[in-house]
Amino acid sequence: MKSITSSTINNLVSLLNNGLPLRQIATRLNLSIGTVHKYKDLHLSQTFTNKAGRHKIVTDTTCRLIKRKILIGELKTANAVHNYLTQIGYVLSYSTCNRILKGMGFKAKIKV
Repeated sequence: MKSITSSTINNLVSLLNNGLPLRQIATRLNLSIGTVHKYKDLHLSQTFTNKAGRHKIVTDTTCRLIKRKILIGELKTANAVHNYLTQIGYVLSYSTCNRILKGMGFKAKIKV
């Protein structure tokens, strides 16, 4: 296994501190992504990495508020929930609102 010079490691750490992605650093310094990742873990273990995936449109706090309003009877239908969310500033479709309600455990039923 070929050893890496200290100047290369210093360059790698400075590029990591600048926020460059691992792939760009690997191509710029002619290293593998695994090597860059290894030295990132060694020298910058205290840094926070972003959570993978898509962010939620409606926060957990708002979901709890909606659930509470449904249970006490202020909001009775999915349309009422959608109108409430648009009034407080969320930009989302009606079907997204239905998916949020389904994720909270509510099911669609026919009114009797």
